[in-house]
Amino acid sequence: MIPEKPKGLQATPDQWKAIATRGNNLLVSASAGSGKTKVLVERILMHIQEGIDINELLVVTFTELAAKEMKERLRSKLEEAIEKSTDEVLQQRFAKQLQLIPSAMISTIHSFCMKVIRRYFYLA
Repeated sequence: MIPEKPKGLQATPDQWKAIATRGNNLLVSASAGSGKTKVLVERILMHIQEGIDINELLVVTFTELAAKEMKERLRSKLEEAIEKSTDEVLQQRFAKQLQLIPSAMISTIHSFCMKVIRRYFYLA
């Protein structure tokens, strides 16, 4: 069951479904400018609030530019969340995630595959 969309979050019903769906891997495919990055950033933020660290997620984009933009938007949203939150524990959690962004697996499929090959080449 999908929870009710928070007030203030601007998302279409399909976008909210993609953000809030749990228990599955998710593929978000849509045309340029349709809000894919926004949906994925909101989904990542929800995972963080649920206790999942950003470096436990794999987020794959088609371009290096999209991966960079996603990291920048995520950084901005986390900074905003730290400022808005009155919960000190949550603020610390968000601050930790900011530190983890550089090591987060937010990349193109090619970059991800190269990391796997470099790390596990000896198994081939």
